[in-house]
Amino acid sequence: ATPHDLPHQAFPVMNLWQLSPDESRLVTTGSAARVWDTATGRLQATLVGLRDGECAVVNLDGHYIGTPKAESDLVYVVQTADGQELLSPKEFAAKYGWKNDPTSVSIPK
Repeated sequence: ATPHDLPHQAFPVMNLWQLSPDESRLVTTGSAARVWDTATGRLQATLVGLRDGECAVVNLDGHYIGTPKAESDLVYVVQTADGQELLSPKEFAAKYGWKNDPTSVSIPK
């Protein structure tokens, strides 16, 4: 399937998109670059540009890998009974027992 075969709502409207040569992946840009599987319409990874040239790749499970100072710009948004809470990766790990696994993150080919 190509993006043209999928329902319009399968991919959000973005500024630019690039189809992989084998048409299995679609990269869209906007506030971040996102890699989509064209067969399923599912998001596979998000590439986020941060301050001072830092960047990170985040997978669907919330694991990330980034440039040396990327973690200082990342936050977890947690929905609680009282509303949303923003936590640094260290705060999130301490509060919820989370351990980032950068080895599980890759940019889909």
